[in-house]
Amino acid sequence: MSGFVWRTALVRVALAPLLLLCSVISGSGEERAAETPPSISRPAEIPVTTPPVPLAPSQSLSPAEARREYRVGPDDLLEVTVFGVEELTKTVRVSAEGTIRLPLIGRVAAAGLSIEKLEKEIAGLLREKYLHDPEVTVFVKEYRSQRVSVVGAVRSPQIYETPGPKRLLDLLTQAGGVTPDAGQKCFIIRTIVGPDGQARSQTTVVDLDLLFGGDLSLNVPILAGDLIHVPKAGIVYVDGAVNAPGLYPLQPKTTLTQVIVAAKGPLFEADLTEVRILREKPGKEREEIKADFKAIKAKEEPDIPIQNNDIVIVPSHGGKAFLAGFWQVARGILTFGAIPLR
Repeated sequence: MSGFVWRTALVRVALAPLLLLCSVISGSGEERAAETPPSISRPAEIPVTTPPVPLAPSQSLSPAEARREYRVGPDDLLEVTVFGVEELTKTVRVSAEGTIRLPLIGRVAAAGLSIEKLEKEIAGLLREKYLHDPEVTVFVKEYRSQRVSVVGAVRSPQIYETPGPKRLLDLLTQAGGVTPDAGQKCFIIRTIVGPDGQARSQTTVVDLDLLFGGDLSLNVPILAGDLIHVPKAGIVYVDGAVNAPGLYPLQPKTTLTQVIVAAKGPLFEADLTEVRILREKPGKEREEIKADFKAIKAKEEPDIPIQNNDIVIVPSHGGKAFLAGFWQVARGILTFGAIPLR
């Protein structure tokens, strides 16, 4: 008898009483959870529909990308397999609280984890007391938690339920495409929980002209809970240490001072000497304009005119490190906000 088979047989013998006890305590409840998913309330002010079939194929996620990008959520149906130990293989549905219950290890927090991270989490819990080197595989049998909001200058703005991982073009197609008055930029706003447990807003800006022109590197993955905003032409985006970050309409002869006032002014910790204006130029990489807003307020420097699709970022003190708060992934795409600006 090989070492692996011998160890597996011992595990089965040792775990049999515990598995029987677990099945008596939690088996019936888990079966009901797998058969009847918990109901999820839907906002009354925004209709929820099953999206139509995309009009044209886009660059869908590969299985490997889906394992990295997709985040497990409530109501997903998961098949958890432990290689060589059939008694630990279970099909479970994620509860409304975002947890699953497995033999021996009990309740496991699953919501918000990628498939890869959930496999490592389960393997780690089994390794602590029960198995030497468990091989855990998680397969999503039913995607139920993927809800994405598409708003702004699209033909059918609403909340969409999508069957599994999608990309930006998929959701824009499901929303009927953009309207003629849509601007050049698309904003993807995502809530991310950092290592400190604090929820933070991350914003990704995609150039729709380049995306629709065939640059599929900008066809970024969309995750559950994302907000896709396609504003009308003539906007400026303000982020960082201001009281009301967000999108603002661009009026004729708008200046930096007017934009910061529209965002309800800077926060106490704002470093007004290190304000940045990010601006795209035809045929060039994004231009970064440094502005000393403190000097502008004191009338020591002239105010700066704001152009369509400018991004104004007001960092916190320690402005030399504020570039860690956002980065250019590629031409036509910008991500910032997940790391606090300091």
